[in-house]
Amino acid sequence: MNLRLLICVAVLLAGTTPGMASECLDCRPIVGDEKFVGHFAPSGSHSPLNCPKCAGVGGDGVGGKAGCYKSEQEMLLFGPDCNACCHVNWASSPEYTEADSLTQRFNPAWYASADGLFLLHDTSNPRTFARDALGQSVLSSDDLDFEFEGGMKVLLSYAFTTDFLIEAVYLGSPRWDDSFAIRDSSPNPFGGTGNIRSILGEFTAPLGVGLANYASLSIRSQMDSFELNYRRRVGLICGPLETSFMMGVRYMNLRESLDFVTVSDAPVATTNDLRVRTQNHLIGLQLGGLAAYRISDKTWFEGDIKAGLYQNSARLNSAYTVATPAGANVFEFNDHRGEVAVVGDFDFRSHVRLTRNLSMHIGYQLIIADGLALARDNVQQNLALLTLGPARVQENGLSFFHGPHLGGVLSW
Repeated sequence: MNLRLLICVAVLLAGTTPGMASECLDCRPIVGDEKFVGHFAPSGSHSPLNCPKCAGVGGDGVGGKAGCYKSEQEMLLFGPDCNACCHVNWASSPEYTEADSLTQRFNPAWYASADGLFLLHDTSNPRTFARDALGQSVLSSDDLDFEFEGGMKVLLSYAFTTDFLIEAVYLGSPRWDDSFAIRDSSPNPFGGTGNIRSILGEFTAPLGVGLANYASLSIRSQMDSFELNYRRRVGLICGPLETSFMMGVRYMNLRESLDFVTVSDAPVATTNDLRVRTQNHLIGLQLGGLAAYRISDKTWFEGDIKAGLYQNSARLNSAYTVATPAGANVFEFNDHRGEVAVVGDFDFRSHVRLTRNLSMHIGYQLIIADGLALARDNVQQNLALLTLGPARVQENGLSFFHGPHLGGVLSW
């Protein structure tokens, strides 16, 4: 039997004096043994039944050190097992190994990932822009389809210790753009064609707007995001299931433009062209957490959740043009306001390790942003306000950005 192990057993049986540490000679972590990575054993031993015999009170809380536990309460909570000391006090340099699920993020120090992502852009409360003679919607923002658009996500982090790191994240460049148009050739009461009633004039076909035979709607949208975060291992550590806490600052920029055009031929040929531009500059603090679960030494899952409050500096530019054979009149107004917005972000990933320093992953990300100035919500349907002003930006939009992403990770 290993002589050092016999000494450890004898020390345990002899007991300890309160306030004094039990002493186990030459205890150290076995880092080369795949089966018992992270466990403590006397030098030269591959048995996990080692430092449990060294447990006692009076140590510094770091596994494998003499005494191991800081207090009687810790020993009662975790039991006489130095192997549990990694979980006693994470601030006391626990012995992390490659068997722990977050090791690739925190050790080695540098961690870089790059993803191609494909996002859908959905909004709540679709808006009707044109109706037929019966009052039925014939042109709505729901008719536009913002399908998956390609973008990118890049993350670079540096771990100052095996417990905390700083990370920078950029997500963006997807552009959504779609348009939809309708025509109506049925005769109208003004002696022309078309019975389309537009949102301009609140669907009443007032003089200057009239009954249209053509209407079109197009919306373009683009989003970018940049984050700078502090992340630390907390909660569950040293095992197949680990967690980390994150806090940081995030900037988001959402830009939209909308063009709505109607054409009527009676009583006077008229083209109404409304162009609305909105910009959302969001900056704020976010909190979150990441949980990682390791299935094997080559596969693991991660779930990342973030949420924050933001100050949204929103801008609105509106240009309304009425063109007739006699000429064109242009009415331009703008507004700028600041409101509070809320952003939530959830990302789930599945990782596969290819080499010690290289892995690939596939995931699905969902971003929810509330308190936005969306172009469709800032179309003024009252003609008096549209032509005389003032403009007022509306920041009550809710948007969803979601879709899959695929990428790779390099750590060194």
